[in-house]
Amino acid sequence: MELSRNTFEPLYYQIREDIRDKINSNEYSPNSMIPSEAELCEIYGVSRVTVRRAILDLVQEGILNRGKGKGTFVSECYGLTTMNGVQSFTQELLGLNMRPSAKLLSCKIRKADSSLRKVMGLQEGEKVATISRLRLVNNEPCMVEVINFPYKLVPGIEKEDLNKSIYSLLKGKYQQEVVFAKDILEPIIIGEYESKLLELTMPSAGLRTNRVGQDANHRVIEYSIHIIPGKKCTLVFDRTK
Repeated sequence: MELSRNTFEPLYYQIREDIRDKINSNEYSPNSMIPSEAELCEIYGVSRVTVRRAILDLVQEGILNRGKGKGTFVSECYGLTTMNGVQSFTQELLGLNMRPSAKLLSCKIRKADSSLRKVMGLQEGEKVATISRLRLVNNEPCMVEVINFPYKLVPGIEKEDLNKSIYSLLKGKYQQEVVFAKDILEPIIIGEYESKLLELTMPSAGLRTNRVGQDANHRVIEYSIHIIPGKKCTLVFDRTK
């Protein structure tokens, strides 16, 4: 890339965005080392101070990370998630050639409160299975999720191995499948509990996703909350008219 010196955009900004483009295009793949500061200076024809500022911005965003004496690497969990269908976390990450896993935090069978009854169309006294998990990619914490299912649809789910794909369990054992989903995304400052699980320093920005999942008959079978660190992924929305 040839930098433009006749523009209002600072040189460090142009370098930063070019590195970002190379990461998004997989020229610099996750966990790979990018060129050294000296090499970047030669590539772009700028001073080390300018290169360092560009890299620092990407490190602060969590897109790059520095290993002392080792170089600068593309963060392992950085990637693009395309919002164009209903897929499980496992399916999405396998599609990006990453290794997804889960750690069960809790599974509770409880009466649905008024807010859950309203969202899920349940009657007073009906129970839900509430499953809390920490999701990991390549063994690094990437998301905290809390998933609610009407218990009448998933009886005995608390006895299952909930460290595996829950969508696969739903379809395989309970013949339930999320076909339609509405996701509401909200920028947040991540709370203390989730920050500890995700190994973040406070305060850290993130994304909260509330999902209402429906089956083929538009019956609500899932209500879930996902807390994602802002530095862990970029979302892409594909839209058609």
